[in-house]
Amino acid sequence: MSTADVLSAISSIVTASISWMGQFTTFIGTYPIVLVFVVLPLVGFAVSILKRLLTF
Repeated sequence: MSTADVLSAISSIVTASISWMGQFTTFIGTYPIVLVFVVLPLVGFAVSILKRLLTF
């Protein structure tokens, strides 16, 4: 297995993951109720991280 084979495999994985993220964001944009269930946990996570950072 050469370096070119490894890079080719990695690039195909990255390309597929970018395609999946595009499908995911399209789905969320199509159904706004799903957006609520995606955004709320992200906001909660961000708030908890900021609280931890500000307590030091």
